[in-house]
Amino acid sequence: MIEAPTDADRGQLVRDCVDAVLHEAGGTPPAVVLTAAQAPGSMCPGNLDEYGDPAARLSPALDGLPETLVSHACASGGLAIAVGASLVESGDARRVLVLGAMRPRFIESAAFDSAGALSAAPFCRPFDAAADGTALGGFTGAMLLGAGDSGPEIAGTGVRTLGSGAQSDRDSQAECMRAAIDHSGGFPDFVAAHATGTVHGDRVELDAVSEVAAAAQTILPVTSCKGALGHSVHAAGLASAMFALEALASGTLPGTAHCTDPLVAEHAAVLTENEEVLDSPATTALVNAFGFGGSSCSLLFHWDRSPE
Repeated sequence: MIEAPTDADRGQLVRDCVDAVLHEAGGTPPAVVLTAAQAPGSMCPGNLDEYGDPAARLSPALDGLPETLVSHACASGGLAIAVGASLVESGDARRVLVLGAMRPRFIESAAFDSAGALSAAPFCRPFDAAADGTALGGFTGAMLLGAGDSGPEIAGTGVRTLGSGAQSDRDSQAECMRAAIDHSGGFPDFVAAHATGTVHGDRVELDAVSEVAAAAQTILPVTSCKGALGHSVHAAGLASAMFALEALASGTLPGTAHCTDPLVAEHAAVLTENEEVLDSPATTALVNAFGFGGSSCSLLFHWDRSPE
């Protein structure tokens, strides 16, 4: 379940998302909760309620469950899913709930503004040649991993952390995507990119996708949900994953909102309009979640919706 208004009560949105996911899964609670969020700090005491809220405080359905905060800048949502998938695959947890609840406030705005990464526009223009920066947006979502034998699976993960720098790194991003693909043994039908509308970041990511696709002698369709939702910072990877899963479920590759003059790469094609996939529905999506400090995470989702 996804909710994205920025002016609604964050706690109520979390409760609604958690209740909907658990109801869909038959009411069985997860064994572990992973929350993608900004780690609380001591410099802005008036803002502490926005960060690192225990899930049990926001959702009574999770009261008493062990929870881990995953905080790796804008890669947090993707990394939380990757950690959860690892726990399920290893047998350490039968079910893992991944939460993301971000309503960007002062700290996020100040961080992106100080890096010169905020747009003058009130929306993102991912992969657009005229884009001048990102625009922040709210997002609340919940994903239950290990819920059953049917449905989508996380077939591959790739994680790279450089530990320094605010600029995107093409080599580490390409390595991250290749690791997810190699782990799965398959190849994506499209990429749900991290692309936030920043001049440097979008160019680097598109070139990294093109590099990965070139090795497979193909052209990969690329899209980003941030033109429609805005950049939800720590929850962005979860938003992109759910965006990709909706595409696999519907059989439609979604276009990139507010991208009218797309950047060009030899082996990557930015989608600007929704494309119906009828003859050969997409079954595999590569989801990217990249963050400041060189934190990179790629997830390969597989979901074969074709009739048996």
